[in-house]
Parts: sequence; C-alpha cells; structure tokens
Amino acid sequence: MSLSLEEACRIQSVLSKAVEFRDDFWEPRYVAGADVAYADDKAVGAAVVVEYETLKVVEEIVVEGRCDFPYVPTFLAFREGPTLIKVLDELKVDPEICLLDGHGIAHPLRCGLATHVGILMKKATVGVAKGHLHGEIGKFVGKWAPLKDGEEVIGAVLRRSPEGKSLFISVGNLVTLKRAMIIVERCMRDGNPVPLRLAHIRATREVRCRS
Repeated sequence: MSLSLEEACRIQSVLSKAVEFRDDFWEPRYVAGADVAYADDKAVGAAVVVEYETLKVVEEIVVEGRCDFPYVPTFLAFREGPTLIKVLDELKVDPEICLLDGHGIAHPLRCGLATHVGILMKKATVGVAKGHLHGEIGKFVGKWAPLKDGEEVIGAVLRRSPEGKSLFISVGNLVTLKRAMIIVERCMRDGNPVPLRLAHIRATREVRCRS
C-alpha cells in the first residue's frame, strides 16, 4: 500500500470541504450506475447508463484497473475510486448524475466513495449503500427515514423491502439530498436502483468470464 491511512485521512478531509450541494438540473435525461468487482489483484469496473424516463439501457462499458489498496472500512474510495473514475470517464453518453455503490457524505469525514469520485470528476454523484456506516437512523415516515449525525442530516434511509432491508442514500457531490432521494426512488425496481444493479451484474459477470 503506497498511501498510508494518515495520508488518506488528510485527503478525505480536504476533499470533504469541496462538496457542493446544488441541483444543476430539474430531471436528468440520463442516469449512470457504476460498480467494481475483483479478480485477484485486478479490479473490473462497469458503468451502465439508462434513460431516466424509461430506465432503458443506452450504454454499458467495462474497464480493467488495478487493486493497489486493501479493503479498509471508510477508505473504499482509495480501493475502488480509480477504477470507477476510469470507467465513467470512458462513457460516450454523458449522464447528468451517477449512482455509486458506497457512501457519500454519510461518512465519518464526510468523504465516502461517491463524494471522492464526484469531487475529482466534477460530476453529480449519489452514494447508494446497503450497509450502515455512520450516523443514527431516525423515525421512518413511509419508506424514508433521516440519517443524522447529531443535529446534522447526512443522508436518508430507504426501506426497500417488507423484511426491513434498507439502502443508505447520501449526497456525493453537486446534488441536494432531496433530489438524490427522488432520483434513487424513481430508478428503483425490485428493491434496487436499476442502473446500479445492472452495473453490478455486468462487473460480476465480467470477472467470472476472466477467471
């Protein structure tokens, strides 16, 4: 590991100060999902772009990267970020917003995977995570509950099944939480956001083909 955890913390602290909470669009035309799967020391990144209105796939690509950073909780961006940036950068269709399988500002240093990637790429990103990393879950009103750190709202929790399985939604960059919630819920089918689920399937299938 060429980067120490102390250096990684410093990077996260600096990047967290650059987050912008704003909506540059009312409804996106295209939404991307991106995910990474692993084969030994190789990282395989997949990105799938769908039309927001129909959820029809308009582009999907796969790239191969390296896995130079170990899995360490709260430092996922240093493991997956380079591959995600590479695959999103190679898209021909330019999505207004990208959903990433990780946290945004719902992170101890307010700089999870989606924030890290969003700031470095200057793109609107949303963190969509299956696991609870940071913050306290408030009272559910319908499908949604706030995710708070003290008095600060750092995200929202979406109950996606009758069994209580949830998704943790947080701002990555260049979007507001309200807009992020609307977009994620609009993209949901069978308990998962379509572009993110398709990206996961594509990355996993690619790893199996290469092994």
